[in-house]
Amino acid sequence: MAKDLLQQRVFEARYEQGYRYLDRCGECMILLEQSLSKLTGALWMPQEASPKSAVIECPDLDMRLVIDATKLVLDQEPVGKMDEVDFKGIASDALAIITGRFGLNGYVRYGARYFWVIPSQDIEAAERASLKYSPFDDWRADATESPFRPRNFGVSARFEDEQHNGYLVQVRHFYKPGTEVRIDERLTMKPHLLPEGQSEALLNQIKRQRSEQSEPSSGVIIDVDYYRVRPNESVRTFIKESIKVSRAVKESIITHSQHRTD
Repeated sequence: MAKDLLQQRVFEARYEQGYRYLDRCGECMILLEQSLSKLTGALWMPQEASPKSAVIECPDLDMRLVIDATKLVLDQEPVGKMDEVDFKGIASDALAIITGRFGLNGYVRYGARYFWVIPSQDIEAAERASLKYSPFDDWRADATESPFRPRNFGVSARFEDEQHNGYLVQVRHFYKPGTEVRIDERLTMKPHLLPEGQSEALLNQIKRQRSEQSEPSSGVIIDVDYYRVRPNESVRTFIKESIKVSRAVKESIITHSQHRTD
């Protein structure tokens, strides 16, 4: 089984009465640039500002922050090693700046979304993997007699408490443009079984495996969107809890798939 990795993570804070956005956007961008650059030791650069939204990015960390009159969104893709970046601190400091400059009194919703990826070598493998990892079975009454077989599954489920706090989980296959439908079997053969070019084949396999792990072109996404309505906890506490829940959901799905195929 391919090793799963966290490909993307997103934090969103929604708020009310962000009317000062138009008047104080420029001031916020200056403060964000200074504060986040100091916090991370990497350069944050304002990209654009308009009546609709403002964007500041950090290319070294693959991070992007967007603010407007109703929300703040912090996005990182790819994630790389999670502990190398203080995602909680960046989100907390950014929201504190926005809160002070916009005069916010509270928040409508916190959300944290995690995209876990299980890479595959081609599109057909991604579709087969979606059948395996989706917590879903072929429900058709005539499934055994039907000439049609499941090709891929995509499933979405929401879990909430009485206060409408909870998470949405989606499992689906994906592939990027240009991904092969079926990879040439010679590229996956063990190099010592090839009649010639064994060294070159081994190097190509290693390169391909590294590429699949760092930036997968196809596979299965386990998308976990954790949220709280009218949150009282700090941003740091919320994000810490969200990654804990996200990991638990992802591991449960993987464990469930193993039980189904054993």
